[in-house]
Amino acid sequence: MKSESEESKVLENIEANEEKSKINNQENIENKGSNNKEVSLRVLDYLLILLIMAVPVVNIIAFLKWSFCKGVNINKRNFGRAALILSIVAVIIIAASTLLFKPDQPSEWASEEVTAALANGFVPGGLTRNYGQGITREEAVDLLVRVYEKAKQVTVRHADPQLVKDTENEAVLKAATLGIIPVTSGQTVEFRPDDPVSRQEMAVFMLRTALAVKPEQSFNTQAREIFADAEEIQSWAQEGLYFAFNNKIFSSYEGRIAPAMNINREEAIICALRLYEIVER
Repeated sequence: MKSESEESKVLENIEANEEKSKINNQENIENKGSNNKEVSLRVLDYLLILLIMAVPVVNIIAFLKWSFCKGVNINKRNFGRAALILSIVAVIIIAASTLLFKPDQPSEWASEEVTAALANGFVPGGLTRNYGQGITREEAVDLLVRVYEKAKQVTVRHADPQLVKDTENEAVLKAATLGIIPVTSGQTVEFRPDDPVSRQEMAVFMLRTALAVKPEQSFNTQAREIFADAEEIQSWAQEGLYFAFNNKIFSSYEGRIAPAMNINREEAIICALRLYEIVER
């Protein structure tokens, strides 16, 4: 018979072998799982992934599952994590763009008329942004020349470039042809294309444009109202300013007409639209 010490040793050996067997089995299971994770995906697997990506909400759930659940093929896991990272980056970029680069729209009060002017097609592309920015003399006459061409359904031929010494802009030279900019044959005028446009200057440009479209028509340029700031109106601008006021292109504010105040792009576009509605009647 075996002694107690021998039996004890046998039991210890059996327990050690069982423990070793368990460890080996566990390692085999882990290795098998690991090997399964590293199996290459088939073409069909990729087709299913692309199909899932096309389904809203489902694609997000799938990305989360592939990224964080255990036992997922390593290729799917890496793809899911990469997709999540790109999605987060895209959301951040879109949010930042929305906050930093708001859509360039005209002011609320000007929106309807600016939209109508754009629909008429006489607003130059360069004036369809930065609506609150001051308009230059060159931009203003470009706008008014287009009003003339739209109303008359013609394309104006530009004047001799020698007549205007500080620009070769085509719209400015067309304005010289139409008399919006007064020029005299054999003389050269200085136009100052980059200067801002005051209300009284814009009014004069508009009156000359109206006369170019309808030279036979007599427009009302008489003073119907005495403005509180009438002394600020230059003598050369009086007819133009009262033409703009009488035809509801301009309006007064608390009895003032503000002749020397510069206008911005959206204001000039609205002036052009109202002028167009007058001359096309």
